[in-house]
Amino acid sequence: MTLNQILVLGILAIFFSCNSQNSPKVNSNVVDKNSAIALGDTVSEISNNIWIVYQDKKNNYWFGSNGQGVYRYDGKTILNFSSQHNLLNNSIRG
Repeated sequence: MTLNQILVLGILAIFFSCNSQNSPKVNSNVVDKNSAIALGDTVSEISNNIWIVYQDKKNNYWFGSNGQGVYRYDGKTILNFSSQHNLLNNSIRG
């Protein structure tokens, strides 16, 4: 075999071997499959026991609490995510 034939076969093998892999499973509690954000409970205020605050790329604020899970504020709505929404723990420190 020539070098060109080996390269073409190698590229085809890589392309077709990755083509049939399964896509990752998405949680059924999803708002929309493109954003993959789980549903949370809408609340009127954030807990008094906040340990950490984080701002993501979309300007959402995330508040980790001591025992109440995590809160997300998008500028309009406060959502609470807890072990009830598949968090492993309700104490969020980072």
